[in-house]
Amino acid sequence: MLALLFTALVSVDVCQAIWRLQPALALVVDDLGYREDYDQRAVSLPGIRNLAILPFTPGGRSLAESGHQLGKEILLHLPMQAEKHNQSLGPGALSEELDHAAFGAAFRAAAANIPHVRGVNNHMGSRLTTDPLRMAWLMALLKEQDLYFLDSRTTAASVAAEQAEQAHLPFLVRDFFLDHVRTREHILEQWEQSLELARSRGFALALAHPHPETLAVLTSELPRLEDISLVKVSELLLARECEASFGRGTDSSQAVAQ
Repeated sequence: MLALLFTALVSVDVCQAIWRLQPALALVVDDLGYREDYDQRAVSLPGIRNLAILPFTPGGRSLAESGHQLGKEILLHLPMQAEKHNQSLGPGALSEELDHAAFGAAFRAAAANIPHVRGVNNHMGSRLTTDPLRMAWLMALLKEQDLYFLDSRTTAASVAAEQAEQAHLPFLVRDFFLDHVRTREHILEQWEQSLELARSRGFALALAHPHPETLAVLTSELPRLEDISLVKVSELLLARECEASFGRGTDSSQAVAQ
């Protein structure tokens, strides 16, 4: 349904209207659900429109409910097998050890655990997102529940976007991690690069985490935005379809292995 909706909306006139609008940035806060104090600080920041919540976490369900009531877009931050550090995945992870039936059951349980989910992005996943078969399984499951996919792109070898495209599933790929290096200087640099991409391409997508350093930078920088609109991920999907249909923009995705 989502795929048909966006296909129906795309036209030269619609896309020209979108491109005349203020540049757009979708900022997604990941890894939510474990630390109520930092989670609530992230949610309360002005302009935060997208919350990616880990399943089976102490505060996940209530955060999704409160975020939804505040008009935030809720994503399932789905744990996926990584090349290393898999002890940090947490419950509900998808892995290559699961057969087709178990894979589907694990995904459905995770999706049912977080209410109001509109889309899914991967938590870690530098191993699983390179597996074409498992990514095909995942895209079929997302279509089943009418969800979009956001590739966090924790590895340059990810085939998730390719499989989403083959499945005719609405998808996006993140452009920047703001805080892979947790220093104010690095976070500010990534923030500025995100804004520059939004200005030059018309839109950009950045992922951040509720780290104290990140929250401090965003608390300072978000109120200063004047020429860029902060939007939901779903609102970028139409812009992405315009880019794909009419060739505007370039891919600036960067990979960070997790």
